Amino acid sequence: MNKVMLVGTLNGEIDIKPAGNSSVLGKLNICTKRSYTNFKTKQLEVESSYLTIDCWGQVAESCRGFNVGDTVEIEGRLKINNWVDKTSGQEKKMLVVVADSVNLLSERKEISDSMRNKMQILDELPF
Repeated sequence: MNKVMLVGTLNGEIDIKPAGNSSVLGKLNICTKRSYTNFKTKQLEVESSYLTIDCWGQVAESCRGFNVGDTVEIEGRLKINNWVDKTSGQEKKMLVVVADSVNLLSERKEISDSMRNKMQILDELPF
């Protein structure tokens, strides 16, 4: 199964452009944060991850009103993009999230009931 559920903050302008076949491609950048207690120091620490999100068609169109700093929930899948650098000739790879849905969260930055239920189910899986 290749399924990703994220809640993060938009940390850049959304780039939406035509992608051929009368579709559009949206590119978002988000920051996710995870808080945890350091085992050795017993101090609360925060880990940030910056991710690139690709969304297509109606999903991309639904992101048009979002702004930098908005909190979004994303459901999708992981994909590795491969290409050859034109300058160096080296093979490059980049891990991205391909979004199946992108939802703007409320001003209070609450996780939707739907997302909360899905996260609870995933927490109960035996892996």
